[in-house]
Amino acid sequence: MFIFGQYPKPDDMMWLEWVILNCFLILVNIVSLNLLISIIGDTYDKVQAAIDVFHIKTKADILLEIASFLPQIEDEDLVYLYLFHYSTETIVQTSN
Repeated sequence: MFIFGQYPKPDDMMWLEWVILNCFLILVNIVSLNLLISIIGDTYDKVQAAIDVFHIKTKADILLEIASFLPQIEDEDLVYLYLFHYSTETIVQTSN
């Protein structure tokens, strides 16, 4: 009847068959949209993670470039604070 994409004529089907067909069509559309939304959401999360890593690397490069212009101080009492924030970890503070 409609196996090969032919939409059935209204006279060929009973009312229950029409209800089942329409329910199936609606269900297939909902599942397809749900799949599309999940694929797009997963791709968006991957892009956002890559952007976060890129921003952290760029900030580190800028800080290293700025540090290269500063005068070198030879003092053993200096304490350095390294502060990094990763999206999958909490804030970590370490000192030398």
